[in-house]
Amino acid sequence: MLCEKHLEHATSPVGAVEAALAEIVTENFRGAQDEFDITASISDRLEDYRKPENILFFSWSNSPDPQYIPLRPVFERLENSPHRDQLMASLYRWLYGSASKVFDAFGFDEAKNVYTWRKEWYAEARENGEDVDVEGDVEASDPAKVISYIRDSERLALKDAHAIDAIHSIADEKLRSAFANARQMYAATRRIKLPSMSEECRRILDDAAYYMDSYPVPALGISHWRDDPIVAWFDEFCQEQFESGSTCRAPIILCFRPEDTAFFLQIVAALPGLVRTVAGLSEWTRFSLELENASNYGNR
Repeated sequence: MLCEKHLEHATSPVGAVEAALAEIVTENFRGAQDEFDITASISDRLEDYRKPENILFFSWSNSPDPQYIPLRPVFERLENSPHRDQLMASLYRWLYGSASKVFDAFGFDEAKNVYTWRKEWYAEARENGEDVDVEGDVEASDPAKVISYIRDSERLALKDAHAIDAIHSIADEKLRSAFANARQMYAATRRIKLPSMSEECRRILDDAAYYMDSYPVPALGISHWRDDPIVAWFDEFCQEQFESGSTCRAPIILCFRPEDTAFFLQIVAALPGLVRTVAGLSEWTRFSLELENASNYGNR
């Protein structure tokens, strides 16, 4: 993996390895635009944390500016399909499942979690005599109002041959290809295997990342449309992250010993799959925007 060109401009062995990783990332994007600004890096410390002895950290991070995939334009193009709800449920699960493998995604489950926490917090505040508008701020964004194909996606999603047959029934060639690519991407992500850290390295990582007191910034939000409860909580969660001033963790951080070659090679083996998944999600981000622009919704 390492060769002369990586060593030429590197100021340290870690720098040479990082250059090699960057090349793997670039090669596997195959010229496609990365909408998430993914960075794969190797370092011997995590920012402000004291440098541990004989330890390396692999970090995989995304841009702090999240992307969003609205599914309404796809839903409306399947108006005449007898499999519309099942196809949309499947698409949601394929995109959300793929995204969750490579970074933090924000969908129905995350909206429910934030909603539940906020509702409990407001109820407690009201009991303590504070003036809070529970109904206005919380009930208006109840995830129970999310469209059914997302809310019931686990039950509605198609499996195996049923999914393939339903995809083949899509009349629009470009849309049919996009569905097929989403399904293939999801299947490929299930084969991505990052190495498991030893208990010692896990303790070191927990200690090293202690100062990172904020969750990773979600790289992607997925919902039916921009005015639904998922987007309401997605926007609020990201805004709170930004305003907190906290240091957010990278979605993937692994800790290992430099002499643990097998561990590092497992990272290298997983990297192409991670990158190709991001490339596929980037393509879907652009495709959904293309469909949205063509729909000319305005304020509808």
